[in-house]
Amino acid sequence: MESLIENFLLRNNHCPLPKIGTLELKVKSAQLQTGENIITSPYPSISLSKKEKSADSFIHFIAQKKGIDPTLATQELIEYCQDIINLDHRKEIKLNHTGKFYIDHDGTLDFRQDEIPEEFLPAITVQKVIHPNSVHSVRVGDQEHTNDFMRNQLKNFVTIKRSTWWVWAVLLTLVAAAAIVYHVKYNQVGGSFGNGTKVKTSTEVKTYRALN
Repeated sequence: MESLIENFLLRNNHCPLPKIGTLELKVKSAQLQTGENIITSPYPSISLSKKEKSADSFIHFIAQKKGIDPTLATQELIEYCQDIINLDHRKEIKLNHTGKFYIDHDGTLDFRQDEIPEEFLPAITVQKVIHPNSVHSVRVGDQEHTNDFMRNQLKNFVTIKRSTWWVWAVLLTLVAAAAIVYHVKYNQVGGSFGNGTKVKTSTEVKTYRALN
């Protein structure tokens, strides 16, 4: 029965076990580890789910592989699952190549996957390569452009900014000239840029008395 469970699991990514739950096979995607510059291999993970699924397809699979009646196949599967349910802390039921059923410290039935040898999960060394002339999409806010378009936009902006510096220089010169004209006109400056306010002369007040 163990080999039938494994074969069905590998073909369908799940294997229903009446009154126990479902063995589920999931493959974790390859992962890029940028710090080490490697890509890890996809990793198969097998776990026991408490959610039960219909076992009809698995029963038909057992009957076909063993050449027996589906009723007898159902009976054999139920008896095997009952043996798993009756496990205690001292016993385990092992599948040939994938893992084993066991009872954990809380008295709950669980499945522990066997460790996969590292030689079956080779990591690939990678190196970041930059293609400066390649065209790719760049998202700016809610709009999407190519990197060539954005590069040209930046160049045009810098060119316009550099080509208009003399306009600002002329404007500043005109403002300075206007300020000088205004100052000369309204303050009647006589050749210097000091204080042009006229000083009012006052009549001398005698503060003494002549003695005879």
